[in-house]
Amino acid sequence: MLEPAYITAAKQVVKEHQYTALDADTGAKVAENEPNAVILDATTANAMVKVWDALKPNQQKKLTEKPVSLYRYIDFAWKVVK
Repeated sequence: MLEPAYITAAKQVVKEHQYTALDADTGAKVAENEPNAVILDATTANAMVKVWDALKPNQQKKLTEKPVSLYRYIDFAWKVVK
């Protein structure tokens, strides 16, 4: 199953323990100085990956079929982790 671009980027941030800049709309990697860039740190990326991995396959499928914005997913991840 394909995962959203921001989950792929979050997994890389966790693996390398190095922040990255993502486009808030698409979740694709961008330069830090882009107007729509969001800096994704290792702690937030780890929370995102843990929540993604904990979702059942049918829930993951829903998130890939009807994409959720990066901001909304981060907010969701932090609410679930707490």
